[in-house]
Amino acid sequence: MKIKSILILTSVLVSILNIPCAFSQKRGTYIEEEIASPPIFGMSGENSLTRTWILNDKIRRDEEGKQQTTIVRSDLGKIWIINHNDSTYREVTQEMFQGLAMIGLMMFGVTFDSLTGEPVVPDPLFRKTDNTRQIGKWNAREYVVVPKGEGSIPNSMKRLSLWCSREAGLDSKIYSRMMRKMFGDLGNGYDGFFRQLEAMEGYPVLVETRMMGMEMKQKLIGVEMRNISLSLFDIPKGYKKQAFDF
Repeated sequence: MKIKSILILTSVLVSILNIPCAFSQKRGTYIEEEIASPPIFGMSGENSLTRTWILNDKIRRDEEGKQQTTIVRSDLGKIWIINHNDSTYREVTQEMFQGLAMIGLMMFGVTFDSLTGEPVVPDPLFRKTDNTRQIGKWNAREYVVVPKGEGSIPNSMKRLSLWCSREAGLDSKIYSRMMRKMFGDLGNGYDGFFRQLEAMEGYPVLVETRMMGMEMKQKLIGVEMRNISLSLFDIPKGYKKQAFDF
């Protein structure tokens, strides 16, 4: 067989072998953020990196400081919380996660109708201020949330500031969609909350939370569109399942 023919056959074989790799990756969004945690219980505060991959209805969020990964699989109706320190994971149903999310939303001022049990979302909940600021390489404007309402937790979160920018390459719709997924795909009764998130001008490049005398900051470092392996949204091989306790 001529050398040229061998090279052609080899090239075809390599292409065939690479076909599964092409189908195992899809184009998605990759986000890097830095989280500054305050000192608590005598421990010093720390800055840690958070990486997030978004691919359609799948989300993976790695928290470097905690050595923890959260994988949202809306297609399966499950959320996995993975602990890399002991190679274990806990499986949470969307219904369980929704219950936790509803408690969190109370800090925003979301209450519940005493007769129907339906959520009541204050409107407006997010107020745009005249404050502008350079956050990294992005020009941003501040939106604030001031908790209120009888069913809220006013003494817990004193103030939440979202510094939003149109220059980050993402928009508020992506942020709203990601929040909905991380909250376990809350039902239509919460549409008012997510609709107000979408109304903000740009993506939050800095989120500042002041609660219980402490301040936490979440700052966008970078974002890009890239090929994402589907295997990122699976439980790592060899990890053992543990029961989830509230």
